[in-house]
Amino acid sequence: MRKVINLPIIFRPFNLGDLIRLGGNKDGGYLLSKKSFFKSNFLVSLGVAYNWDFEIDFLKKKNNKKLSVIAYDNSISKEIVKRFSIKSFIFFFIKPSFKKIQHINKFFSYIRTFDGSRATHIPLNVAETKTSKNISIKEVFKFSEKEKIILKIDIEGNEYKLLKDILENLNQINVLIIEFHFIKKNKKIILNFIKKINKKFYISHTHVNNVSLTKDGKNAEIIEFTFEKKSLFSGNIKPSNYNYPIDKLDFPSSKKVDDCQVLFI
Repeated sequence: MRKVINLPIIFRPFNLGDLIRLGGNKDGGYLLSKKSFFKSNFLVSLGVAYNWDFEIDFLKKKNNKKLSVIAYDNSISKEIVKRFSIKSFIFFFIKPSFKKIQHINKFFSYIRTFDGSRATHIPLNVAETKTSKNISIKEVFKFSEKEKIILKIDIEGNEYKLLKDILENLNQINVLIIEFHFIKKNKKIILNFIKKINKKFYISHTHVNNVSLTKDGKNAEIIEFTFEKKSLFSGNIKPSNYNYPIDKLDFPSSKKVDDCQVLFI
């Protein structure tokens, strides 16, 4: 039976026209409006791990000839992904599976995607300040200051350290896609952030990670949001009447359990 999650009314999305999904039909896929997508020319991804399907879809749909994707993540590198694929290749002969074939192909996908021409991966994390393992968020915004960007953030709880700088650089951002983790502990911070960003951005999509539910099954600890710049839209923008999750666009983060029905109260 599908579980029902109640979220604050401030989390309710607005109807910004047709939505598209970038990424696969599992964790790592996100929704945004067609209009904002085609008015954006650059993708900055903070946190990719072993899933860059979103970045691949962006490149396919944009078909730009120049660099238009930069991914930052210190947890992977060309060498790390290579070792991961080799290990999967060895274990395939011990216990064959389709998933291991996918893992074997990860290295080839990595070098095709992040070849430095249209997309590049920088093995650094984005943080408040620069270190040997980090690049500062201010440097990221400075590098892409001439672009109208989609900023995608999935950094396992470290997103809270970047919220102040995000709010200070909203002029560069067309779309912000962000996963908030540890919701219960950080609810006040999230509400405060949304109240501030709502002055210039609409929420266009909200999705609950179905494997992040609390033990009582009544609350979620990971929620995905898409925010889109208000100045890209005109007319009378109204709250969405979609049922969430949206059929044929939303998919469960894990297919082992049903996606969660969301009610905004």
